[in-house]
Amino acid sequence: MGYWDKFGSKGISFMDNADKGNLHDILGEKVHIVDFGFIKNDEGGDYGVVQLAEHEGMFYFANQVVTDMLHQVETDGMKEELAKQVIVFSETTSKKGRDYIRFEFTDDDIPF
Repeated sequence: MGYWDKFGSKGISFMDNADKGNLHDILGEKVHIVDFGFIKNDEGGDYGVVQLAEHEGMFYFANQVVTDMLHQVETDGMKEELAKQVIVFSETTSKKGRDYIRFEFTDDDIPF
């Protein structure tokens, strides 16, 4: 695949020929985010899409909380470092009683 091929994609290149997963299915599992990107939504914002080392051939759409965390990682220039970190997606409840998914870092050192 050459440089120009990515402009023909309807999404992010790692989404091509991959299956859509659901973050709810991997809650509590130790994983590595090896790549991520952002797709524009209809309201003019965006949402994150992640690729996990432990689930080849899959991609996962992120909610707003995870998208915001990914934006911060990218802003801080830590995208490559994130791939080395073991994370766990978990569901929590906000002060307003809304459930949402976020990810947390672990102290584990699990290579992928």
